[in-house]
Amino acid sequence: MVGGNFMEQLDFSIGGRSGDLSIAIVDSDNFALAYLAHRLQTSMPLATIVWTANSGNETVERCLTDPRPRIVLMGIGYSGMQGMGVCRTIRAHNDTTSLVLFAPVVTTEHRMRAAASGAQGIYAKQVETNIEHIIGRAQSGAALQDGFMSVSEAYRKLREAPIPRQFRLSPREAAALDLASRGLSMDQISEYMGVKPSTVKTFVTRASHKLGVQTVRQAIAVWTENSRFVAPQMR
Repeated sequence: MVGGNFMEQLDFSIGGRSGDLSIAIVDSDNFALAYLAHRLQTSMPLATIVWTANSGNETVERCLTDPRPRIVLMGIGYSGMQGMGVCRTIRAHNDTTSLVLFAPVVTTEHRMRAAASGAQGIYAKQVETNIEHIIGRAQSGAALQDGFMSVSEAYRKLREAPIPRQFRLSPREAAALDLASRGLSMDQISEYMGVKPSTVKTFVTRASHKLGVQTVRQAIAVWTENSRFVAPQMR
């Protein structure tokens, strides 16, 4: 289930009230999204959760479209590789949003990759982490930890880097191709996504063209070379 749709079913609103600080939350775990959104809306009443996402493609698309959030809180996996790719792609084309990463375990390698990807800091994804304090510091766009760059510094270093081809897909194209890569038939993908089989075929065909290949099999091969954080998780 796509993050936005999931969040809309909860008993609190996303982006439904005005605030002085716009925040977006990204995580492949919908329950982590729900927990953090609820926590921040309770503890930071002047903040607005403008959107949530659980796919890298959707995150890139939204961060490169106005209005852009002041801060993005992005959960990444243990390796963090795909999350770093999302972060780097955003930073190369966005000079206003602070990018704060969270990982289950933060190693020296994580810190080095996060800094090189244009993030302002990376923290352990733990309940006791003082996220509110981190957000307060991130508003200015400054570097949050030693070895990291400010938003403006990171943008100047990474700007105009080409967007990786997997992020050229729309969220729906990415979701359809990801499901196809898992072995689902067009009919199964159609049922899962709630669209007609012909629409699924259109999504996959467009994805193939954007990936620069001729067949669906080739598109799946290209897709599976990358971590699947770029697409919404399966239910």
